[in-house]
Amino acid sequence: MAPFSCTTVYGRTCYLHVVRGTGGRPRHVMGTCAAGAETLLPTGFEVRENVNGQVSVRRRRARHFAVERECFSGETDWLRLEMLSLLPALRQYLPHAGRDSFFDLV
Repeated sequence: MAPFSCTTVYGRTCYLHVVRGTGGRPRHVMGTCAAGAETLLPTGFEVRENVNGQVSVRRRRARHFAVERECFSGETDWLRLEMLSLLPALRQYLPHAGRDSFFDLV
């Protein structure tokens, strides 16, 4: 089986490795050497690349998004409708985008 790899925006290929961290716990890191690379990314982890092209492995975090609409009751302000993960928020609110029914959501 081929090693787990990804290519950065600069065209550099990085491979997944497991090293022992402090206390002997395994730590997942990305390196440019293919020798000894792992074949699978563990469940619950994701590969991230920063703006400088550095690649790292981290635990996947649940992200929540605020669904808001502007209120025109005398003072310009935002009404927070709900905090949801992206997919449920899209399913619930996207059908109302650009329609009058969106302003009925309170």
